[in-house]
Amino acid sequence: MKNLRLQKVATYINKEDRLGDVGCDHGYLAIMALEKGVEFVQLIDNKEGPLASAKQNLVIYENGKNIKYSLSSGISDLDPSVNTVAICGMGGELISKILEDDFLTACKVNKFILQPNSKVSFLRRYLNNNKFCIIDEDIVEDAGKVYEIIVAKYDDTFHKYSEKEILFGPVLMKKKHPLFINKWKNKLALNKKILNSLSKDDIKYQIIENSIKIIEEVLYEN
Repeated sequence: MKNLRLQKVATYINKEDRLGDVGCDHGYLAIMALEKGVEFVQLIDNKEGPLASAKQNLVIYENGKNIKYSLSSGISDLDPSVNTVAICGMGGELISKILEDDFLTACKVNKFILQPNSKVSFLRRYLNNNKFCIIDEDIVEDAGKVYEIIVAKYDDTFHKYSEKEILFGPVLMKKKHPLFINKWKNKLALNKKILNSLSKDDIKYQIIENSIKIIEEVLYEN
């Protein structure tokens, strides 16, 4: 099972974690967790098909392991013992909605491992506005697509992130991973191309020019 995206997500799962996997699909992340020694996994999906597939894939792990399956669209049926929740492979808006729909439950989770396929800054803004601290971030390329991973936890004492941190990621912009650099260099080149096609009177000109300036600051600041 070669899935670099989920393998990177799994690095944030520890042996002592009790994992809830929202949008479990075929159960691959749960398998990785069980193989790391995790004693309890709850697989959650809003479709019966993926849950049935996951059950089939996890049959060999059921002996001596505590595995629970839930037909649900979020964390409303989260087992009380779960301390780590992974929400991967969906858009940032949907992940934000899942957290918002069961906010009180979300506040009690020790660790969220979030992997949005799109709208990453939207998700960061939601986390920022609702007092979720970003503990760590990472970036990975799988099948030609780049994915960002956010590890977060509710903390009503944390400082709010700046607009730049929301856009680039407070941890990623410090780590400056080669994939991060490459991603934003491509965005920079695209913006410069767009800018060259606009007249200075165009309403978009200032927006694109400011975007170029911010990207260059993050890429080349010490």
